[in-house]
Amino acid sequence: MTSLLLFSYAILPKKLYKPKKFRYNSNLHPQFSLTALSALETYAGYILYSKHKFDRIIILGCHTFGLQNPSDSKLMASYLNKLGVTKSIITVCDRGINTVYQVEQAKEVLSDKKGLIYAVTLECHKKRTELLLQAYGISPKIFTVEELFLSNKEGGKPVE
Repeated sequence: MTSLLLFSYAILPKKLYKPKKFRYNSNLHPQFSLTALSALETYAGYILYSKHKFDRIIILGCHTFGLQNPSDSKLMASYLNKLGVTKSIITVCDRGINTVYQVEQAKEVLSDKKGLIYAVTLECHKKRTELLLQAYGISPKIFTVEELFLSNKEGGKPVE
């Protein structure tokens, strides 16, 4: 089984912040939209998914504005689904309050430890994410948002 880990970077209330303009963001939720970073992370995951067809995609996030509002990972899952990823392979983890809690959730979901694991993160978070994942016994192949966008821009250069 191949798995992909995506990390969230929050959502924003539409009444306070005009939604970033990218396809589907305005209709993911009536009151909240993805931040640009969450959208970039999600789309980078989609680029990787289109090359590898993962068995499961695990989106790690939290309820930025309380449990009564959607989690950022839920909106990221909606975005992935609108991009063409079937809901059945997406696992939404939304109990995290920081990256450490998100990694703990990943460990729970990946308890079978079978198959390859990939992760996507921002370049500036790569080393910290790698060290946290290793501390919890998870050894994924890590890609950055930046390198995935660059590989896609260069005519779909294969991503290993």
